[in-house]
Amino acid sequence: MRVLLTLSVALFLALFQGPAVAAKYQNLGDYQIHYNAFPSTFLSPEMAKLYQIRRSGNRGVLTVSVLESQGEGAELVSVPAEVEGHAVNLTGQLKNFTVREVRDREAIYHIAEFRFVDGETLDFTLRVTPPGAGEAVIRFRQQFHAR
Repeated sequence: MRVLLTLSVALFLALFQGPAVAAKYQNLGDYQIHYNAFPSTFLSPEMAKLYQIRRSGNRGVLTVSVLESQGEGAELVSVPAEVEGHAVNLTGQLKNFTVREVRDREAIYHIAEFRFVDGETLDFTLRVTPPGAGEAVIRFRQQFHAR
């Protein structure tokens, strides 16, 4: 099961690095904060079940991971962080979501689910606080389509 989970995560990251759902990140000192949002139907049924994510044409998934530099040329290491946020559509409707932490061996992910209407544009505001660091406020806009 561990091998399947690790393989699933690797495939997930490989699939969502492309231009259709490009992952983004922001630097904060020794930390890289990676974030991404996409329709839940982009996940396979098996992966959605594994992470307890409801697949539906009107549901989206937000992922955040925080990586810490271990020094010049060293590998980045996944670390826990405080993550909270919300989204607002273009008519001003607030979409609150709850962020939960998921751990897989050394990897730590922060995942949230939210609802959207086909064609809806959402403005996300995330507040991410890595251990021993200040708060990073991340804002991004994204349009979603039901699939």
